[in-house]
Amino acid sequence: MKIEPIGFNKERASELINSKGLDGLLLGAPENVYYATGCPTLPGTGNPILFALRNVVPSFAFIDKEGRTTLFTWFGVTFGVDFSSEVISYSDVQAAVEELKSFLKDKKRIGVDYGVPIYAINAIKENGGEVEAADEIMIQLRVIKSLKEIELLQKSARIAQDVLTNVPFVLKKGISRKDLMQEVRSLMTQFGASGIDHLTIAFGSSNPEIALEELLEENQIVTVDIGAVYEGYVSDIRRLFYTGETVPEEDRKLFETIKSIIDELQDSINPGLSFSQVYELATKLYEKNGLEPLFASAGHSIGLVTEEAHFSPGNELKVSENMVVNIELYAPNSEGIMIGDEETYLVTEKGLKKITDLERKIFTVKL
Repeated sequence: MKIEPIGFNKERASELINSKGLDGLLLGAPENVYYATGCPTLPGTGNPILFALRNVVPSFAFIDKEGRTTLFTWFGVTFGVDFSSEVISYSDVQAAVEELKSFLKDKKRIGVDYGVPIYAINAIKENGGEVEAADEIMIQLRVIKSLKEIELLQKSARIAQDVLTNVPFVLKKGISRKDLMQEVRSLMTQFGASGIDHLTIAFGSSNPEIALEELLEENQIVTVDIGAVYEGYVSDIRRLFYTGETVPEEDRKLFETIKSIIDELQDSINPGLSFSQVYELATKLYEKNGLEPLFASAGHSIGLVTEEAHFSPGNELKVSENMVVNIELYAPNSEGIMIGDEETYLVTEKGLKKITDLERKIFTVKL
């Protein structure tokens, strides 16, 4: 069986590596190793054993100046499969270090990503080599999606939307937030997710990042922001639910304002615009609508990780065809609850094409 990467662009990789005067890139971050080689180092890409054992049998990928890839990994995953990359296998960390030292001995300037551990960097330096941060190169490679990657991202988004459509059926008076999170996990599996990226769920103004045991009450805003994983590719969609008959007018109006800002921003984004210019457009739209732009980014690109690159100040990455991006904007109501919307788009030559099609409103749920 042949294992090949889904979106890796050999020619583009070669161009970027040579533009930095590097002899190649050494990658240790699971998403980058998976991207470059197709080896299932990332949760949600088959058996997640390589991710689980990464402390004792780490995996790496090397991309040379011609864009050729070499996979360094545990020998247990090499049986019965044929990787398109060259493969160097081993049984433990020490053997991995020795293989890296031997392979890299003639390479003097090596780019490394954030996932390369200190022992691998030391191995490079012991050979007389120099290291340079190369995370930006990998972002530039990964943000432009292949047709297959776009298909997987669309599937991931569909799973998340199917889950959100069914959230009202599991919202019960007195359910704890932890129990609700477990219900949503189950829904993700039912609808075909191969993994769970995130479950950001809050009752009212509670901290959505920490799972506590609050009990759901009537007349509360429930925030559900989820990311499903499908073959490594993730979604990121948020919807709000109100546990009463009528959404408070303040929240309804604020939601409609944010929704209109997102729609206007969507219509303004075209290939060639920098990510920082998108942020600037969003801040101007907030000010135009009488809202204070208290946000660090207006959204992000999405792929093997939830947030690849932000629409934020100073980011000169250009919006390009075949990127998949999220516009994500909120504003606090009088109780400090963040009211807003998050949508996913494919960048086409003519602008943004929306991938998400779930109804955009604050859903009412009678407990």
